[in-house]
Amino acid sequence: GKAQQGGKSAVASAAAARLLRDLQLGLCARLDDAVVDAWPAGELCLVAHAFAHGSSPRESKALFDSLHRRLVGIPLLQLGAGELSSLANSFAKLSEAAELGYLQLFDQMGRQLRGTGEDIGLRSACVALGAFAQASVRHEPFFASCETLVPAWLHERDCDMRQLAMLAHAYVRVGLVQSSLLPLIWDRATSLAPRSDVHGLSVMLFAVTKAGATSASGALLLRALGAALTKRLSHEAAPASTAALVAYSLFRSSSASIVEPSLWAALARCVEAGFPKLSASELANAAAAFGQAHTLPGVADEAPELASFFQALLRWSESISTRSVAPTVASKLVVAMADARCTEAGPAASRLAQRCVADPSKSPGIASLRAVAKALALLGAHDADLLQALAAAQRPHRRGFELGALGIGERGTDRTAS
Repeated sequence: GKAQQGGKSAVASAAAARLLRDLQLGLCARLDDAVVDAWPAGELCLVAHAFAHGSSPRESKALFDSLHRRLVGIPLLQLGAGELSSLANSFAKLSEAAELGYLQLFDQMGRQLRGTGEDIGLRSACVALGAFAQASVRHEPFFASCETLVPAWLHERDCDMRQLAMLAHAYVRVGLVQSSLLPLIWDRATSLAPRSDVHGLSVMLFAVTKAGATSASGALLLRALGAALTKRLSHEAAPASTAALVAYSLFRSSSASIVEPSLWAALARCVEAGFPKLSASELANAAAAFGQAHTLPGVADEAPELASFFQALLRWSESISTRSVAPTVASKLVVAMADARCTEAGPAASRLAQRCVADPSKSPGIASLRAVAKALALLGAHDADLLQALAAAQRPHRRGFELGALGIGERGTDRTAS
């Protein structure tokens, strides 16, 4: 029964994809036909929205090019703030505006949105700013105007953590990390943290760590988010991928010591529970974060869940084929095991380390290779041939020759007798 349902679903999806392709061809022909009267700009927004939210918006590039030609200029003037925000969001789904030739459109939309003043409202401002950031368009007049408008909206009842995160992400993504708006967002988010759900707390944590907020308000927000997340994760189910990403965000931003050990315990417990659903890359990122947390004073004692996670990671690494693990992922796993002092992980770490020298063209980098060699020593993995191969791989000019001479084959197999 399930197989039949799956087959019917696949057939329906294929039919829908064919229909969309046919519609796209027909729409492109009509939009490019000079004889056809001008289409209302509002209807063109609906078309852009429909195709932007398909499985692969870039496959509709020809249609968006036709929409672009129809919209730029007078037609765009027909749109209000909400429609402009929606249109910007649709075109942003294709990503880089400059690369795709849409800068003129975004420039006109930015100027019109700036001219709407307070009429834009918080919701449309969040959508539009996020769209400009996603399209890599730093429209400074529009971003500057929002800096003066948004503070009055931050304490409205409808302002929630997701909107605050969207605002922060937008300014950070275009490089405006010194914006006067960000400290106001941190303060408001701190007050909202106890009432926010896991998703809202997570996206705000991503934003503040991405901003590298080192101010007192930024550190205060991180502690508030950590405390609220710990409480939520104690009685709410959360995706393991979200917990892994939260952990890695703290690790990458050097914020691991700001939050309490109880958060690391909650994150490790959540990730371990969702092990089967995570990719090797997600596990490696989580392991890197938990390994660093393990080295912090008191964390290992107060968060035994970290040790439990690494035991599960060790069992996983012993059960998989290392050929499926990318060298960069393998290097993260080995270093994390050493950081967590998994002394019994020596054999598994050696197998993973072989991936780092298996293919010189996919080397994780000299710094990573050095870290792997140091980690193996800490784990007591004294494989002379492997350590020699790691040393040789750090000499880039003759890397391929020396690996071959040491008996390390293309796929990381040892051609010498073991």
